[in-house]
Amino acid sequence: MFYCIRNIVREKKPKAFFLENVKGLLSIEGGDTIKTMLHLLRDQCEYYVPEPEVINALDFGLPQDRERVFIVGFSKETGIEDFEYPAPMISAEKGRSSISAQCWKTGRDA
Repeated sequence: MFYCIRNIVREKKPKAFFLENVKGLLSIEGGDTIKTMLHLLRDQCEYYVPEPEVINALDFGLPQDRERVFIVGFSKETGIEDFEYPAPMISAEKGRSSISAQCWKTGRDA
């Protein structure tokens, strides 16, 4: 599947791309899979691709404890050479579980 994505990026040359996948992607084959993906995007496709980031939906107020790995890339023509993923809006230190519980209804409540 990833090689199809690489081919699309190479052929369509988008100014930016945004990918998400399961957190486990980072540990497949001892991390070699993600290293290969980053190499292909950075070197073959010639994109600026910062290190992937694991983000949990709970940290952004969503009622789902879901960790996903995110990968972004920018073409050289954008001039973007620095990127920071967004900081969590709700952190565990602030009691994200209780905040989320107050903000969201369950399927039963709806």
